[in-house]
Amino acid sequence: PPFRGGLLRYADSVGVKHIVSDLKNFQDRFDQHRFEPSQLLLSMAETNDSSTRRKATPFTQETRATQRKEAGAL
Repeated sequence: PPFRGGLLRYADSVGVKHIVSDLKNFQDRFDQHRFEPSQLLLSMAETNDSSTRRKATPFTQETRATQRKEAGAL
C-alpha cells in the first residue's frame, strides 16, 4: 500500500533477486511476456544491488547552467 512505501519499498524489503524470481515464475506459469523482468532488474539481481532507489547526482544551479549551455550549443 502507498502509505507503507509502495512497490519500490516492497522490492527493497524482499530484495531484487526475489522480485526477478517471482516474475520468471509468473512468466512460466501464465505464459505471458508481460511478466518478463526488465534488463535493469536482471542486472540489479546479478550484481546484488539491493536498492531500487536511483543513484543520481543532486540537481544544482550548476547543473542547470550546464544544461542551458548544452542546449544553446545544439
